[in-house]
Amino acid sequence: MAKGFIKLHRKIADHWIWSGEPFDRAHAWIDLLIMANWKTNKRVIGGQVVEQQRGEVLTSIGTLAKRWRWSENKVRRFLKVLVEEGMVQADGRAYGTSLTIENYAFFQDEQRADGRANERPDGRADGRQQKNNKEEHKEDARAREEATEATSAPAWFVEQVERTFGRSERRTT
Repeated sequence: MAKGFIKLHRKIADHWIWSGEPFDRAHAWIDLLIMANWKTNKRVIGGQVVEQQRGEVLTSIGTLAKRWRWSENKVRRFLKVLVEEGMVQADGRAYGTSLTIENYAFFQDEQRADGRANERPDGRADGRQQKNNKEEHKEDARAREEATEATSAPAWFVEQVERTFGRSERRTT
């Protein structure tokens, strides 16, 4: 399998090819990545202000069932598998279900061709601004070093891809 990333714009979810048929597990997983919040923000749910974290999806089983054209039981079984595999954390809330994508940064952080991250966790562009002091230079060097270390896929992800796409013993939902 080729290494690296591809860019997939969230607008793919608006295209007819994305929503024509009931989803399979791969579509459902990618849909969760598309739905996940790309940065921490606040939103109002049921008259209550809720802070949504980066990599978090605030939804309901019913909403996912409609979106994916699955039964609610199939959605529950699929989410249970994702939790068991360490791919998401699920938390029932008064206003719905909170799904947090594990290793969200691995899936979504921008990378340059040399494997270094384009953006720092605080959202400032890395290497695109004048540095004001030595501490910022040190911080940037640490961030580049960490990004370089993160260029290879973690073992749990490789195993999941092989299990899902490369082997015959697949889990059914």
